[in-house]
Amino acid sequence: MTTITVLVGQRAHPVSGRLVRVPGDAAAVSLALQLVDPVSVRLISAGELDAAVARDYLALGARRIEVLALRAGEDVVQALGRAIEERDQSRRDLFLTGLRSEGALGSGCLPYALARRLGCPVLRDVVAVQAEGADWQLTQTLPKGARRQWRLSRPAVLAIHPSAAVTPRHAFANQLQGQVVSRLTSEGAGPVASERVPASGLAWQRVPTARRLAVLDAPRALSGHGRMLGAIGGDSAQGKAQVLSSGSAREKAQALFQYLQDHALLP
Repeated sequence: MTTITVLVGQRAHPVSGRLVRVPGDAAAVSLALQLVDPVSVRLISAGELDAAVARDYLALGARRIEVLALRAGEDVVQALGRAIEERDQSRRDLFLTGLRSEGALGSGCLPYALARRLGCPVLRDVVAVQAEGADWQLTQTLPKGARRQWRLSRPAVLAIHPSAAVTPRHAFANQLQGQVVSRLTSEGAGPVASERVPASGLAWQRVPTARRLAVLDAPRALSGHGRMLGAIGGDSAQGKAQVLSSGSAREKAQALFQYLQDHALLP
């Protein structure tokens, strides 16, 4: 039987500070529920998860969500890997995640680390998944609105893009019928608490984010036509770069110094 495992988490609302579900994770849950029966969709959260947030995920239609109680200093990827490997995998199993944590320091490395732990391929920016016989047909979004089609015939980790073509359906009946289970992360450990998970006792607070470094670029005053040619690689784009393949190191350094001076990049 095909099983789709979805990794979910929580975030602090930017206005109220209340713990809420992550939109990208909710899109992954909705996508999984469109592909297989709800009993075959497995939700896993690593670390503490607020009870209200867990119920919001169940309201989308999943039957059960597992909350892994991590010990101090425990590796999240290893804990998730052990929980996933407890079940026998079929050739059609999928593991869905969001792109990254929505915090300022979200790196987006979790899908890659989990794929390495499970020994399976990884694909990010997935916006659509369709069953095609014994395989999966994947649609990946690319820059400038482009799309790429993939055919998948083995278990894989898919990082779902927030713009995935899904419509989350929130039902209060599903919220009441779903089950929340908290369990230890050690191998062979079963559920330690069922139905209700205590709310997180962490104190959320606002902290200033790190300022992003500005890219050092020379200002250019171009017309709209010139900017369009530069974007598509037209005639105006050919004179933007100068390749110095000959000459001494002093001559190359002088050419670089002259460029910085001409574009007011030096004090």
